Amino acid sequence: MVGIRGPLDDAKFIMKNISEFLEKELKLELNKNKTLITHVQKDKALFLGVLIGKARIRTFTKQSLGQPIRNALRLRLEAPLDRITKKLTEASFIKNGKSYPKFI
Repeated sequence: MVGIRGPLDDAKFIMKNISEFLEKELKLELNKNKTLITHVQKDKALFLGVLIGKARIRTFTKQSLGQPIRNALRLRLEAPLDRITKKLTEASFIKNGKSYPKFI
């Protein structure tokens, strides 16, 4: 995951450079279905099973030496409960919506 502060064109340019580097240097290829450019304030990104997005709370820096107070962006990490429940059900740890003991 790469975070970029700037316009969409910059993000596309950087993604192109990363893709070329992976192909030439590491002989790897980006999965076009999984590789996305998202806007953190509008959408959430799914990375390694965790949803990453903008937090709803606001934090502010202290005013010092006459400088204005700034709003700071905070990231929020969310566990997608529907995906977790589905995987636990498939593994027989949940039955009929309730936890079910499974002994290994």
